[in-house]
Amino acid sequence: EFAAGRSILGAPAVNNLEVLATALAERPTLLLVIEGTVDQAADAEALQSAALNTELLANGVTQEQLDTAIPIDILTTIYQGRFSEAELKALEATHTTAPPTAEGEAPKAGVLDEIAFRQEIRQALIKSQPLDPAQVQALGPARAQAIRQYLVEQAGLEDDRVTVAAETVGQATGEPWIACQLAIEPR
Repeated sequence: EFAAGRSILGAPAVNNLEVLATALAERPTLLLVIEGTVDQAADAEALQSAALNTELLANGVTQEQLDTAIPIDILTTIYQGRFSEAELKALEATHTTAPPTAEGEAPKAGVLDEIAFRQEIRQALIKSQPLDPAQVQALGPARAQAIRQYLVEQAGLEDDRVTVAAETVGQATGEPWIACQLAIEPR
C-alpha cells in the first residue's frame, strides 16, 4: 500500500513484500505481475494538499504551523488571491456567531470559530489548487516500479520473474492508502 499522492514504499509495505519475496523464492515456477493503481479522488486531493503545503511554506508558514494551526492572515491572503472578497466575508459569516444578549442590551460583536474557519479555507484552497491529471496517472506506474525495484534489487528476485502490467488500474475507495494489485502466474 502507498499513501495517497505518493509512490514511496512505507515500512508495512516493505514487510509485506519481504513475505511475498520469500514465498516466490520458494516457488521458482511462478511469476509476479504488478498492476500500478491510482485512486483519482484520493490521489488528486493528496497531491493538491501537498502543493498547497509547499505554497504555504513559501509564504512563511513553518512546518510546525502546518501541523498545528496555520495563521489565518496567511490563509486569507492566499484565499483572496483565488476567490472574491465577498466569498471570504460570506465564509467568515458562516463561522461567526453572536453571543447571547440580555433583553434590551445592544447586540455584541460576533465570535469567529477560528478552527472551523481555518479548516474550511484550507479545504477550499486544496480544491482550487491547480493539478495536471497526468500527475495522478503517473503514480500508477511509479508505484508498480517501486514494488518491482524493491523485489528485484532488495529482495533478490530474478529480474524476469517480476513484471509491471502495461495498464494502470483505477480504484475509487477514497481511502488514504492505495493498494496495487499483484497477480501470480505460472512461468
